[in-house]
Amino acid sequence: SYLQPWGNTPLFRYLLGWVNPLNIALVKSYQPEFTMRYYCDVNVIQDYLVPITELKPMLDLGDEALGVYPIWLCPYLNKHHEVVSIHHPHSKDKDVMYIDVGYYGLPSVKGFEMKKALRRIEEWLIPRR
Repeated sequence: SYLQPWGNTPLFRYLLGWVNPLNIALVKSYQPEFTMRYYCDVNVIQDYLVPITELKPMLDLGDEALGVYPIWLCPYLNKHHEVVSIHHPHSKDKDVMYIDVGYYGLPSVKGFEMKKALRRIEEWLIPRR
C-alpha cells in the first residue's frame, strides 16, 4: 500500500489488477521521493537489544510510545569469554541474557511523532545497557 497508494482502489484493481503483484525492487526504483519520505515518517522499523530483566518495562514503554503490534521478541545469550573484546564487551564474568525487541509497523498512538517517540525510548535505554 505504501509502494502503490493508488493500488487498492477499485478502478485500479479492475483495470490493472492483472499486473500485480509487482517486483518490489522495480517499484521502489521508480517510486517518488515523497512516497519514501512519507513511509519513513509513519512506519516504525526499530530493534532494541535489552537485558532480559528489562523486558517488561521495555514492552510497557513501547506500548505507550509506539503502540506497534505484533512485537518481535528474540532471545540472545551473550556468553562469557576469557578474552574481552569488542565482540563481547558486556560478558565480563558470566553469561548475560538479552532479548531483541523489534517494532515494525504503523503506530497506533494518537498524535504520534516519530522523533519524539524514538528519542524517549533511546533516553530510557542508555542507562540500561
